[in-house]
Amino acid sequence: MNIENAENQELATATLEQFGMPSGAYGQILSQNTNIEQANAALVEATNSTAKVVAVQDDFKVEDLEAYAPFRRRPKGTMSTQVIRSFAAYTEKHQSEGTTVFVDADHLRATAVLDFGGAANPGHCDNLCSLTLRTTAAYDALLLATTRKLSQRDFAEWIENWAPHITMGSEVDAMPLHKALAAVRNITIESAASAQHKEESLSSSRSAFESVKAKSDEAIPTALLFSCRPAPELTERTYITRISVITSEAKPLFQLNIIALETHREEAAEEMSGLIRQQIPETIPVLMGSYSKR
Repeated sequence: MNIENAENQELATATLEQFGMPSGAYGQILSQNTNIEQANAALVEATNSTAKVVAVQDDFKVEDLEAYAPFRRRPKGTMSTQVIRSFAAYTEKHQSEGTTVFVDADHLRATAVLDFGGAANPGHCDNLCSLTLRTTAAYDALLLATTRKLSQRDFAEWIENWAPHITMGSEVDAMPLHKALAAVRNITIESAASAQHKEESLSSSRSAFESVKAKSDEAIPTALLFSCRPAPELTERTYITRISVITSEAKPLFQLNIIALETHREEAAEEMSGLIRQQIPETIPVLMGSYSKR
């Protein structure tokens, strides 16, 4: 250590002691500064080379200085919309190498990964455009009705509220809506019990049978056809719904089950994919599924 450095160290030590710090603190601070400079150099070298990992001390924190720069290093973020036209316009404007669209059939949702990249230069996959189609009120009402058991009153009022979308039918044929409503309101539960007893010289047996059925003055509807658009931008679909009458309670309950609901969802997603393909460049692939980076 030369004379100048020794004098600087003595001056720094004296200054630290004035603030109540131990005399060895100067060496610790100098060591920490040296370690930080070394870690900085290692990180710069790692990000500018083909290195995969870099070793740093546990108590080091890496700070991103991008927020303090005049411009960002690269575009990233998520744009969200419920309109296919806006989704397509944003995707086309901000596309880059490898841009890919993924369509989630279960939720009428699409995600464009704008910085997907390629095999040689994979992107960070954090610059996204998200489309979630807004479902119609009628479609939401149908799905909600299938998630619970409905009383006579609830079912009749539900039919009245959504009458423009509904066609009712029985096992025989289609039936007018007013007759279907009358049948729903007037359903009663009937039960009949019978018992049989048999005696023999060495044994005896007893059997009992109880039958429960729903009965109405009008033919009981067994099917419901509900026509609506699942989303405003999609075409109208007709959902065939089976009506089950639950007789295990004191009063009848109704359960609705949509036949082939998964098929309807797949077809709606295919229609959505087709609309997206029509409005974005042909070079951008549109795939069924979802993507998450690791």
